[in-house]
Amino acid sequence: MSAAQLEHRDDRAWPKGAAPVSLLVGLAVVAAGIVMTTGSNHVVLAALCLLFGLTVGSSLIVVGISRWLGGQPIPSGLGVVSLLIGVAGLIVSRLFGFIGPGGTLLMGLAGGLLLANVWAIRAARRNRRPEPSTRPGAH
Repeated sequence: MSAAQLEHRDDRAWPKGAAPVSLLVGLAVVAAGIVMTTGSNHVVLAALCLLFGLTVGSSLIVVGISRWLGGQPIPSGLGVVSLLIGVAGLIVSRLFGFIGPGGTLLMGLAGGLLLANVWAIRAARRNRRPEPSTRPGAH
C-alpha cells in the first residue's frame, strides 16, 4: 500500500474516543497548571508562562492541522517550536523549580496541544466524505 492509500485527511486519522480523552486530559493538565501557578513563589511569571504555553500549544495544532486538512504537509518547524518550548520549560524549571514558571510553561504547552486537538478532530470530521453505499441499486 502506498502512503496515499493509508492517509485519511479526516477524523479517521485519530483513534476512536480521542476527542473526549483529549478534552479530559487537557482540562486536567490546565487545572494542574493553575494549581502550580497559585503555589508558585513567582505567581505572575508562572501565570504568564501558563498562558504563553497554552497559546503556543494550541497555535501549533491549529496551524498544523489546518494545513494538513488542506492537503499540505504539516510543517516540520512546528515540531521544532514545540521541542524548543519544552526545553525552555525544563530550563526554567531548573531555575525556578517545577512548581512555578517552568512547570506551568510545560503544563500550558501540553494543555494547549490537547485542547486544540479536540478542535482538530471536529474540523477533520467535517472533511470526511460519505461512504459509498453498498446496497444493490443504491446510487
